[in-house]
Amino acid sequence: MVKDTVPSGDSRVKLNTKVSNIAWGAQGATISATDGRTFKAKHVITTMSLGVVRKHHEELFTPNLPRAHKQDLADNHIPMANLTHVLIQFPSVWWDNTIPAWVSANAGGKDSRGNFTAWHNLNMEGFIPGSNTLLSFIGEPQASLYGAMTEAEIMPIVMERLRAQNPDITIPEASAAWLKNWGVDPLHYGAYSYSEPGVSYKRTWAKALKHNGKSIVQFAGEATCDNLNGYTHGALQSGKEIGRASCRERV
Repeated sequence: MVKDTVPSGDSRVKLNTKVSNIAWGAQGATISATDGRTFKAKHVITTMSLGVVRKHHEELFTPNLPRAHKQDLADNHIPMANLTHVLIQFPSVWWDNTIPAWVSANAGGKDSRGNFTAWHNLNMEGFIPGSNTLLSFIGEPQASLYGAMTEAEIMPIVMERLRAQNPDITIPEASAAWLKNWGVDPLHYGAYSYSEPGVSYKRTWAKALKHNGKSIVQFAGEATCDNLNGYTHGALQSGKEIGRASCRERV
């Protein structure tokens, strides 16, 4: 995202630095990290997920968020959806390697509906050729069920599904598996935001934190994007919009 403006390895980019608090006020902001470091800024754009802000806003912001922000976080009926990504690797490619993705139907009624039906071929050119890996993902309720499993527990379940979906192909035993459960990740608490049916959402929680009319902390991320929330594109778009707004405010 910044390769055209920030050189690789630039010391201004701080990776693997978990923020513990954002103190904001007349002098700008001071960001504290869990490793004891602090960073000062005139202006902050935070892209923490809605799940993190909702769960930890009391300790994340000093002073606390305004009452309207906190009320919106508690009552806005915008939950975080869970999603579990599952990668499974094989000693060799047994599928048609020219196909980037496909959907396989499951027999067996509602108990197998949605269980590993979408497959993405990560071995293709342009992805990770030579990885011999397939990617699938599942939503709720399977996301929480399978997301709590270990790789050793999930592998035979995935193999059973693949063999049932491809009865005419001899599929070798998988060599490795990996899964990601966004719902329990403390940096996310969910994969993406979505609105409950009938909800009219004003995003009061994402209003800028201001001092004397000047924005000190602004919120970006997929949950703040009006027309693309739930998508990576929405996260990128929200960052661009907030960045432009910040520049205009300071001109």
